[in-house]
Amino acid sequence: MSGYPMKVVELLAGENQQFDRLFGGAMCLSTAIMTAEGLITASPCLLYGYVIHAQTTVGALAIKNGTSTGGGMTRITIPVGKAVGEYIFPVAIDCPAGLYLTFGSGATASISILYLPVT
Repeated sequence: MSGYPMKVVELLAGENQQFDRLFGGAMCLSTAIMTAEGLITASPCLLYGYVIHAQTTVGALAIKNGTSTGGGMTRITIPVGKAVGEYIFPVAIDCPAGLYLTFGSGATASISILYLPVT
């Protein structure tokens, strides 16, 4: 390839050196497997999806944009019987007030939440 100009550029915001520069965006974080409702993050973030490790057969689950059970808007409702697997959204969901996972009455699922903190 002699004679061809080569220019090395620095990574842009959100790019990752480990993967192709256009691999699909910033890498997200995953919570530990959650088996009860609780706070995921109190900071602004982007919700990318979730992983169901064991489905619920009784109560639905909800991922809220907020920091408590009663606060914030529900971003995603996960119905009873949703199959075990990975559920990745085609675009991230903005959650400026943080993320909170709620379990409906009697729910017994195991789930991990995929998100990216934003500043």
